[in-house]
Amino acid sequence: MGASTDGDSRGRLRVALDASVMVGELGGPGVAFQHLLHALSVRDDLTLSVFALGLKSGDLSVRVPKGVAHTQRHLPARLTRALWQHSRWPSIQTLSGPTAVVHSFGGVIAPRRGTPMLVSVHDATPLTHEGLSSPSELSRLRSLRRAMESGTIVHTPTAAVKADLVHGLGLEASRIIVIPFGVPVLDTRDQVAVEKWLPAGIDRYVIALGADLPRKGFATLIQAFQQLADEDASLGLILIGRCGAENIGTTSRIRHGDRILRTGSLSSAEAAALLRGAEMLVYPSLSEGFGFPPLQAMAAGVPVIASDLAALKEVAADAALFSRPGDSGALAHAMAVLLENSALRRDLIIRGRKRVQQFSWQHSAARFAEIYRLIHDRG
Repeated sequence: MGASTDGDSRGRLRVALDASVMVGELGGPGVAFQHLLHALSVRDDLTLSVFALGLKSGDLSVRVPKGVAHTQRHLPARLTRALWQHSRWPSIQTLSGPTAVVHSFGGVIAPRRGTPMLVSVHDATPLTHEGLSSPSELSRLRSLRRAMESGTIVHTPTAAVKADLVHGLGLEASRIIVIPFGVPVLDTRDQVAVEKWLPAGIDRYVIALGADLPRKGFATLIQAFQQLADEDASLGLILIGRCGAENIGTTSRIRHGDRILRTGSLSSAEAAALLRGAEMLVYPSLSEGFGFPPLQAMAAGVPVIASDLAALKEVAADAALFSRPGDSGALAHAMAVLLENSALRRDLIIRGRKRVQQFSWQHSAARFAEIYRLIHDRG
């Protein structure tokens, strides 16, 4: 018997995934998609393909797992999204090709025209902190209501994001499913010397992971660090993640700036080496939907301080200290306590290693496979 739109010759469900978040430099959604795609690709009940909008296609060919078909639709992303605000063209079938289910992982909310569709929403920052988001991000979230009216199902990685969508957009809670992600563990196979990264005279350091965006709260962390550095001349701060070229290196123009290093983007092995040597990871975000760095630190045996946000408390549970977002004084106090209290450090490390075991890409893939089958059967 030949293959059909719904399944291949072996009876596996055909699922097309929007890989737009995997084009260009990977942010959190791109990292999540890459790991989930690999976990889905080894399942024997699915046949996968990926597609992406835009005019850049080279990244897909090296990032998509072997055996997963990938297609670049040469449609300008901005123009295409503008068309969707006023029309039903191009339809999702134009982008995905024949498939049983489409999973949009943060990029595409296209008219589905009968094809069952799942849309992942990673955070609700455009609703909760509009000033930290672009108008296009807010517009995309608002388009969810129209998509859900036509039958689209929404996925969020935490119940906190689901609650924000229900309250902020008036979406139907029963049509939003929560599936947590796994943990993108950093590569530890290559040994990397960290000394070259450490500012002179630094014996111990605090670390932060993430793109240097306003919502990540690095400004609050720098202010908190300055308070501690006034009393501790051996303490440094290392900020790892994407930032403007002009910001890479020491920040000499601010107090204790010679002990603050912005590395820019690093390899997984370099980030892992620096993380393992840190006194703590601080995650001072103003808004988050899930948050990989705290879990990555827990996996590496590093204690965590995170912002007191619903999503981060849901993910980290009792395995982290929490501090009011945007409050540098409260954060400095939490950091000082953790630096001075070795028993608390040991307890958080133990709790963190236990907590991180609750997150698995294989389990996430199994839940997504269940949802794909469910929304396909419902039509």
